[in-house]
Amino acid sequence: MSSEYPAACGGDPLFGTQIQDYWIFNRKKMQIKLRLLSQNKELVDFLRLEDKKEFRETRYLQSQFPILGYFNIHKNTAYCWSPHSDQCTVISDIVFVSSLRAIFETLWSISDSKY
Repeated sequence: MSSEYPAACGGDPLFGTQIQDYWIFNRKKMQIKLRLLSQNKELVDFLRLEDKKEFRETRYLQSQFPILGYFNIHKNTAYCWSPHSDQCTVISDIVFVSSLRAIFETLWSISDSKY
Protein backbone atom coordinates (compact mmCIF):
# COMPACT_ATOMS: atom_id res chain seq x y z
CA MET A 1 0.00 0.00 0.00
CA SER A 2 2.66 2.53 0.92
CA SER A 3 4.19 2.60 -2.56
CA GLU A 4 0.80 3.43 -4.12
CA TYR A 5 0.07 6.56 -2.10
CA PRO A 6 2.13 9.71 -2.11
CA ALA A 7 3.32 10.78 1.29
CA ALA A 8 3.99 14.32 2.42
CA CYS A 9 5.52 15.57 5.61
CA GLY A 10 6.17 19.08 6.82
CA GLY A 11 5.31 21.78 9.28
CA ASP A 12 3.04 23.88 7.07
CA PRO A 13 2.61 22.89 3.43
CA LEU A 14 3.27 25.79 1.10
CA PHE A 15 0.12 26.01 -0.92
CA GLY A 16 -0.17 28.64 -3.60
CA THR A 17 3.05 28.15 -5.54
CA GLN A 18 2.63 27.36 -9.21
CA ILE A 19 4.41 24.04 -8.98
CA GLN A 20 2.34 22.84 -6.02
CA ASP A 21 -0.89 24.11 -7.56
CA TYR A 22 -0.05 22.15 -10.72
CA TRP A 23 0.85 19.01 -8.75
CA ILE A 24 -2.24 19.22 -6.52
CA PHE A 25 -4.53 19.80 -9.52
CA ASN A 26 -3.17 16.78 -11.40
CA ARG A 27 -3.07 14.54 -8.32
CA LYS A 28 -6.74 15.27 -7.66
CA LYS A 29 -7.62 14.87 -11.32
CA MET A 30 -6.07 11.38 -11.28
CA GLN A 31 -7.67 10.73 -7.87
CA ILE A 32 -4.35 9.89 -6.26
CA LYS A 33 -4.77 9.86 -2.49
CA LEU A 34 -2.25 11.76 -0.37
CA ARG A 35 -1.31 11.09 3.24
CA LEU A 36 -0.18 14.30 4.91
CA LEU A 37 1.51 14.82 8.28
CA SER A 38 1.69 18.23 9.93
CA GLN A 39 2.76 19.53 13.33
CA ASN A 40 0.32 22.44 13.10
CA LYS A 41 -3.01 21.54 14.79
CA GLU A 42 -4.87 24.50 13.28
CA LEU A 43 -3.71 23.55 9.80
CA VAL A 44 -4.70 19.91 10.35
CA ASP A 45 -8.17 20.99 11.50
CA PHE A 46 -8.55 23.21 8.45
CA LEU A 47 -7.30 20.62 5.94
CA ARG A 48 -9.40 17.81 7.40
CA LEU A 49 -12.57 19.69 6.47
CA GLU A 50 -11.77 19.03 2.81
CA ASP A 51 -9.80 15.76 3.06
CA LYS A 52 -12.36 13.62 1.29
CA LYS A 53 -12.85 16.07 -1.56
CA GLU A 54 -9.09 16.60 -1.88
CA PHE A 55 -8.26 12.85 -1.94
CA ARG A 56 -6.17 13.29 1.19
CA GLU A 57 -5.82 12.00 4.74
CA THR A 58 -4.32 14.49 7.16
CA ARG A 59 -2.86 13.62 10.54
CA TYR A 60 -1.34 15.60 13.36
CA LEU A 61 2.20 14.69 14.39
CA GLN A 62 3.10 15.76 17.90
CA SER A 63 6.84 15.91 18.40
CA GLN A 64 9.38 17.85 20.41
CA PHE A 65 11.44 18.09 17.23
CA PRO A 66 10.03 20.55 14.68
CA ILE A 67 9.95 19.50 11.05
CA LEU A 68 11.15 22.54 9.14
CA GLY A 69 11.60 21.09 5.67
CA TYR A 70 9.22 19.17 3.46
CA PHE A 71 9.29 15.98 1.47
CA ASN A 72 6.95 14.17 -0.86
CA ILE A 73 7.38 10.54 -1.81
CA HIS A 74 5.70 9.10 -4.86
CA LYS A 75 6.51 5.67 -6.23
CA ASN A 76 10.33 5.49 -6.27
CA THR A 77 11.04 9.22 -6.14
CA ALA A 78 11.34 11.67 -3.27
CA TYR A 79 11.10 15.45 -3.55
CA CYS A 80 12.67 17.47 -0.71
CA TRP A 81 12.58 21.23 -0.27
CA SER A 82 12.85 24.06 2.20
CA PRO A 83 10.17 26.71 2.72
CA HIS A 84 12.93 29.33 2.45
CA SER A 85 14.25 28.29 -0.94
CA ASP A 86 12.98 27.99 -4.47
CA GLN A 87 15.04 24.83 -4.96
CA CYS A 88 13.87 21.24 -4.77
CA THR A 89 16.02 18.14 -4.55
CA VAL A 90 14.74 15.16 -6.51
CA ILE A 91 15.96 11.79 -5.26
CA SER A 92 15.47 8.65 -7.30
CA ASP A 93 17.94 6.39 -5.51
CA ILE A 94 15.81 3.42 -4.41
CA VAL A 95 17.76 2.88 -1.17
CA PHE A 96 17.45 6.50 -0.08
CA VAL A 97 13.78 6.73 -1.10
CA SER A 98 13.06 3.48 0.75
CA SER A 99 14.68 4.96 3.86
CA LEU A 100 12.58 8.14 3.61
CA ARG A 101 9.47 5.99 3.11
CA ALA A 102 10.34 3.98 6.25
CA ILE A 103 10.73 7.24 8.20
CA PHE A 104 7.38 8.48 6.92
CA GLU A 105 5.63 5.18 7.70
CA THR A 106 7.05 5.25 11.23
CA LEU A 107 5.88 8.82 11.76
CA TRP A 108 2.48 7.95 10.24
CA SER A 109 2.08 5.00 12.59
CA ILE A 110 2.65 7.17 15.69
CA SER A 111 0.68 10.19 14.43
CA ASP A 112 -2.72 10.96 15.83
CA SER A 113 -5.52 10.45 13.37
CA LYS A 114 -8.07 11.89 15.81
CA TYR A 115 -6.08 13.92 18.37
